Amino acid sequence: MRTSDREGESGAATFGALLREFRLAAGLSQEALAERARMSPGGVSVLERGIRRAPYRETVALLAEGLALSSGDRDRLEAAAARPAQPRRRGTIVTGELPPRRTTNLPSEPTRCIGRDADAAEIVALLGTAPLVTLVGPGGVGKTRLAVHVACRLRDGADAGVWLIDLAPLADPSSVAAAIAQTLGVPESPERPVLDAVIAQLARRTAVLVVDNCEHVIDEVARAVDALVRGAPRTRILATSREPLKIAGEQVYRLHPLRVPTRDEARGLRADAAPAFGAVALFAERAHAVDHRFALTDASVPTVAEICRRLDGIPLAIELAAVRIGVLPLRALADGLDHYVAILAGGERRALPRQQTMRAVIDWSYDLLTPPQQHLFEQLSVFAGGCALAEATRVRGVDETEDAVLDLLASLVDKSLVAADLDADEPRYSLLESSRLYAREKLALRGEIDAVAHRHAHAYHDLAMQIDGDSDLAAGPTSLARGGAELDNMRAALAWALRERHDVVLGQRLAGALRPVWVSLAPAEGRRWVRLALEAADATTPRDILASLEMSEARIAQRFAETRLSLDAGERALAHFRALGDARGIAGAQRTVGQALLGLGRVAEAEPLLREALDAAHALGGDWIAAFLYQSLAFARSLVGDLPGARAYAAEAMAGFRAVGDVTNAAAAAGNLAEAEFRAGEIGAAIRLAERALDDYGEGGGVRPHATANLAAYLIAADRYDAAAERAREAAALAYATEEPVAFAWALQHRAAVAALRPVAPDHAYDQHVCAARLLGASDARLAAAGAPRQFTEQQEYDRALGALRDLLAPSELADQLVLGAALTDEQALAATSV
Repeated sequence: MRTSDREGESGAATFGALLREFRLAAGLSQEALAERARMSPGGVSVLERGIRRAPYRETVALLAEGLALSSGDRDRLEAAAARPAQPRRRGTIVTGELPPRRTTNLPSEPTRCIGRDADAAEIVALLGTAPLVTLVGPGGVGKTRLAVHVACRLRDGADAGVWLIDLAPLADPSSVAAAIAQTLGVPESPERPVLDAVIAQLARRTAVLVVDNCEHVIDEVARAVDALVRGAPRTRILATSREPLKIAGEQVYRLHPLRVPTRDEARGLRADAAPAFGAVALFAERAHAVDHRFALTDASVPTVAEICRRLDGIPLAIELAAVRIGVLPLRALADGLDHYVAILAGGERRALPRQQTMRAVIDWSYDLLTPPQQHLFEQLSVFAGGCALAEATRVRGVDETEDAVLDLLASLVDKSLVAADLDADEPRYSLLESSRLYAREKLALRGEIDAVAHRHAHAYHDLAMQIDGDSDLAAGPTSLARGGAELDNMRAALAWALRERHDVVLGQRLAGALRPVWVSLAPAEGRRWVRLALEAADATTPRDILASLEMSEARIAQRFAETRLSLDAGERALAHFRALGDARGIAGAQRTVGQALLGLGRVAEAEPLLREALDAAHALGGDWIAAFLYQSLAFARSLVGDLPGARAYAAEAMAGFRAVGDVTNAAAAAGNLAEAEFRAGEIGAAIRLAERALDDYGEGGGVRPHATANLAAYLIAADRYDAAAERAREAAALAYATEEPVAFAWALQHRAAVAALRPVAPDHAYDQHVCAARLLGASDARLAAAGAPRQFTEQQEYDRALGALRDLLAPSELADQLVLGAALTDEQALAATSV
């Protein structure tokens, strides 16, 4: 036994023996304890056997929780696990600084959160002991603003980030879990419910989730949050709602309006003391923003206090009033409130709920609008998440130009009833949620909700058809981005037309036309809508709808690598399109069927279909789709060992993608060609192509980790270990930051291969080889969890690295280090080094 292996043996045996004693006393197998502690059975085994001598504090806490230990027994276990302070021994892992990663989507705080310091402190304290705090209060009281402010204060303690999940755009309660997953960047999968995937990601991490605007989907929110509270105990959830969620563990915090001075307090109140009342401070700051000349004076304080008091200290009401300071003298503003807020003679207020006070303020703004402005304000309530000018014009229902509607929108923006986002590629317009609910009530009084919803659904059907048509052309990437921006409105239109069955045929057409959006942005959700549309089909359903839906089913299945399902649905779509004589549809279906056949290794059947589809794409002017077909044909040639053919087709694919400005897919085509070159033994060519692909990707999000990992593999095969180590570290950091688990596993394997194969000085050799084994074990565990098999390049490298380690380490030592590596957290594996 090495000296380094004997050090600390007594402490390790004490912890392992004690853990085994507690486990047997609890009547648990290693597997049962592992399940309770959310560990692997191998992890429990190495602890009990003393292989892992110093478990992390978090691991000890999970074990104690799984064993349901008393406080005394927990103390004994923690004491046995205490790590002695000693120099690092050979074979240990040195940790370093982790790379930055995106940890929040919180908006910046453009203005101060006024008058809420005490509220914020109380909420922070509550979140220290309760897993869920729900801010409850009327619309306009400032729940969202305060929740974001509190969340910003909690960012430092949340290793999994602080996230704002806005539920206001959701029309369908069943989309709550998907909205949470989408915000956190958890990919959808057909293999398990999306909420389970979210819980799995957060189970052992600390996160803060702000779940905003819960009231209209409260039952589904309650179910989802209850599951999160139970499954992710370190996560803290701050919800905003007009009513409590009513689930276990919830702490309800009722948010009251800002403090306002009473009449007695307002008498003699000096300007320098008045901002101690939050409502006065808010009015003064917002009024000054509208008119820089405005400032509180001793003379003006009583009038400002009166305005704030009549508005009940509700922040939104105060802000709506303050914007009038640019057109009304302060006294006139106060007098005008007499017409909009019910005040009894003598100063006593009628017993009206605060919602009615808010309604009075919005009534006031609404009544100042012209009839066309009022009507558009009401019609905008049908949109989920805002809209562009074109769709706002479509719901008008009158013969009106976009310029005329833009004038109306601009007037509503000036009056602070509509928010304008001018930073997007095209301006977007939206209502505050309280204003949207008010406007919808007004639209209902006109009896126009269904008529406007129908025009809304038609508008987004037409937009979806445009996106689908552009998907073959040079405009495809730009058009697809527009579809992503309008996804909430697409969902609302589908819910009205299809789920609520107001116009099933329109909903079926919309579900099918959204194919490019589903495949690229929301495949699991798209599958649900497509299958709902197929279930609604009957003998009267037009064939073109069936063809479109089957095509969507096939493409989504392909996205999930469900090759057989993709082939079956694609063949049904192809039959429909042929019966219709739809040349474009036939070409698209041939492409889908051909790609599925390639996935099954049936190259001889696939290539004729792909070539027919390519000819049709050229005839139809489908430059973008032609590039994808060239890419598929390049893959087909590489499968049969025809490297010259693969090169020729890949070059056409790259040129086609670059011609339409699709840099990402051009880089992907270069990367695919690099793999073909590598299979043929052309390592130098593979390296050059992979480097070119990286240059094309730039900072290209989730694709860059894979491309960087591929380059590392090629450099290892060329024995360029220093360059490979740099690329492997970069790939691991990128994959960690973008939460790409398979790319992270490949990067860990490449780092292991470098450590196993690179020559090293004898005094560092043992450390380096132990690190290699642990990183290989970490990679194995992650690939098994993801169900991802090693492809040609990765398998070749794995065999080479593992073979080297078998020559360098004793069999038992190698087996133990692989097990220890499998138990490493992402952070530990990322920070591991061999020097």
